[in-house]
Amino acid sequence: MIQTKKRDLSIDVMRGIAILAVFVGHFAIFPQLHLARFAFSFHMPLLIMIGGIFFKEKTLATQIKGEVTRLLLPCLFTVLICAVLSYFAGMGFIDLFVGLYGNAVKADFVTMWQGPISCIGVLWFLPGIFWCKIIYNILFKIKLNRYIFTIFVFVISIITIYGSRYLILPFGISHGLSMLMFYHLGVSLKVVPKSPFRWWMFIVGLVLWLLSFVFAVFSIGEFYYEILLLNIFGIIGAFYCIYWFSKLIVRWTCISPPLRWCGQNSMALYCFHAVCFYVVYLISGQPGEWTPWNPHLMFVIHLVFCLSLTYISSKVPFLKRLYKIVDYEKEKSSIC
Repeated sequence: MIQTKKRDLSIDVMRGIAILAVFVGHFAIFPQLHLARFAFSFHMPLLIMIGGIFFKEKTLATQIKGEVTRLLLPCLFTVLICAVLSYFAGMGFIDLFVGLYGNAVKADFVTMWQGPISCIGVLWFLPGIFWCKIIYNILFKIKLNRYIFTIFVFVISIITIYGSRYLILPFGISHGLSMLMFYHLGVSLKVVPKSPFRWWMFIVGLVLWLLSFVFAVFSIGEFYYEILLLNIFGIIGAFYCIYWFSKLIVRWTCISPPLRWCGQNSMALYCFHAVCFYVVYLISGQPGEWTPWNPHLMFVIHLVFCLSLTYISSKVPFLKRLYKIVDYEKEKSSIC
């Protein structure tokens, strides 16, 4: 009898936690609890590292074809939706497409050599992770010693991060290069799901994560790292803690299914999150997280809107294929 490989449902839960943390990070809900800062301490790096867990060397043609379908086509279609909304709202139609070239997270991003960089907003992540995965696969083919390879990848990311104040490469290439170190950490930490739980590692990881949260805020999208070394160790600790926490959640039947569904459909949720942000911007004239309305109410409306659109899109064949939306029972992979 052929045995099929058993799926680790904890990874789906991890991805679900990460994508919901993206929502939390963009709204000033319960500011006294610093939830937005906490979300930024792990959400995007965790999504990148989960992608690294599933890394497999491929031919360049095969990988480009697959990643264009998985990442770039959903991104472009979402930009088109936002551009159409912008047109009917009496604003420019091509601004967001120009933003794909610049790929800045905020409209006021400026470099010393280039000046203002055109803004793509929330969707910066998709072109970035596309280039990250393509470039990592190319570098992996060089077949360097693993320690030299690790140093090489980290040097590239660090140079890109600190060089961003001078120069941003177009179409998300700079973001992709800066993500390489987190993607490599995911590749290196794929042993965690196969290893036994160790209390001392959990405690050390939690302490590092909390230290990073308290003393070293960072944002991959803005190339900002308060204390880079602590940020790196903090996200390693966060990865370990969230994985084992997710392992525990899988046993809680009432909590696990919705988180797993969100994780499996993180691409759709992320893209509709971008659409919702843009709608808020068109109505209020302000970026989505800085609305003139009650942030708690807006957060709930935003979350319900994105969850509902994802479910409705699962009933539309074109959107279901485009955004890789899956029914809970099918348990397929999504964004990474």
